[in-house]
Amino acid sequence: MTTPTTTLTNASFEELVHHTANPCVSIFIPIDRRHPDDRRAHLALKSLIADARAQLKASGIDHIDDLLGPTEAVLERPVIAEHSGGVALFLSPGFAAELTLDVPVHALATTGTRFTVGPLLSSLTHGPTAYVLTVGAENVALHRVDRTIWSECHVADLPRSIEDALWYERDERMNSSHGGAPAGASGMSIVGHGSGAQDEDRKRRLTRYFQKVDDAVMHFLHDDPETPLVIAGTAP
Repeated sequence: MTTPTTTLTNASFEELVHHTANPCVSIFIPIDRRHPDDRRAHLALKSLIADARAQLKASGIDHIDDLLGPTEAVLERPVIAEHSGGVALFLSPGFAAELTLDVPVHALATTGTRFTVGPLLSSLTHGPTAYVLTVGAENVALHRVDRTIWSECHVADLPRSIEDALWYERDERMNSSHGGAPAGASGMSIVGHGSGAQDEDRKRRLTRYFQKVDDAVMHFLHDDPETPLVIAGTAP
């Protein structure tokens, strides 16, 4: 496919609704959550591709192989995603999209000047009700919450803790201490001007830590701006 597999969002739904071309091919592949089977899903997809091909021929559409070409990549790999109720493919000249759906769909292949988006509505209304970010000095995680499932999201570049985010500062402090810092009468290293300086240093480190968390989470949620984000602080 020319676009990666994604979950349905309000943004992707709007894009499909407003997309016009001749032809637009919409294919919906049902997946049985009780007995997920890629072989069965591939057989269903082959049948739906044949149905779409017949409709395109009946409409006198040229270059059918080019139009349906992206489906070959789907047939060559697993199509079943965790918690998926179905997969939807949308094809038109120069455009291809693949979406995993949260709720079951019926097998369907349609062609026309617009995509068929009606079967998406159930997944759209059953999408995540919120994202929950649990954050503390020693643990960070983003969870996707819907009516039946609480699952952790895999967020690129999200630090797992303040030490994970600022490991390079720890290494710099260790290197500095090995270089021989001045010591007080008790033999303890002199740091700044006392506890006030230490507090300011901790605040600066926390600020840098939370900025890294914010950058990673906002990038992850970029395509889903309307789902609420709930922040839950944990004990440090």
